[in-house]
Amino acid sequence: MKKYFFLILLCTYQFLLSQETITLTYIGNMGVLVDDGSQSVLFDGLHTKYGDDYLFPSETLIEKVTTGTDGYIIPKVLLFTHMHGDHFHGKITADFLTQNPESKVLGPSQVTSTMKGHDSNKVTVATSNYKKKGFRVNDIFIKAFKIDHGGRKHVNTQNVGYIVALANKKVLHVGDTAWFENIQLFKRLKLKEEQIDIAILPYWMMLRGDAEAALKRNLAPKKLVLTHISPKATSEELRELQDRFPEAILLTEQEKKIKIN
Repeated sequence: MKKYFFLILLCTYQFLLSQETITLTYIGNMGVLVDDGSQSVLFDGLHTKYGDDYLFPSETLIEKVTTGTDGYIIPKVLLFTHMHGDHFHGKITADFLTQNPESKVLGPSQVTSTMKGHDSNKVTVATSNYKKKGFRVNDIFIKAFKIDHGGRKHVNTQNVGYIVALANKKVLHVGDTAWFENIQLFKRLKLKEEQIDIAILPYWMMLRGDAEAALKRNLAPKKLVLTHISPKATSEELRELQDRFPEAILLTEQEKKIKIN
């Protein structure tokens, strides 16, 4: 009897432990699939070739994500930060929704307005101010908020950041932003108060000389994940970045899976 009781406790513990584990699968550019073993969300993951400096998902990879084959879990939510072709493709996204009509798409109006049909699947995130907006899809909780796109030429590009609560962890994805200390962007957003577990940032945010201090001051995540690294980046460049931030996870290898407890 005691033996069976012990086995039940062990199985229960393993189940609970599995629910606390997050798996990140790299899709390309800032595209990351996040799952807890039973459900998933996809950040900026449905796009096509944009240029030689960008990594995009193949048709085969998109098919895996869309159909939930080869170990993939079909995402309940597609989260797009902005409309640029290295993050979002309207037709590919619409095709995904045709096959998965229960999934939802969140994004700024520049994203949702370019998609034909699927009105009941689309949720537009307002970008008129920096106030966080809360959403729930099934038991996935999401906070979305305006977070400016980096670069002067992209001043009119609507860029949205997301905090997703999954497996008792908070995952932050910021799209193509920068520190924007001239407007005290991160101070306005109060992201440090969110107690972020996993921060997915574009690598260029960590190239500044004071990047480590800026990260600690503005976010202080438990885990740092760097994306949007060019496939043309040399091994020396990657090594220098890793040496500066030895605890950071650098996503460069497509379909690589990272488990975070």
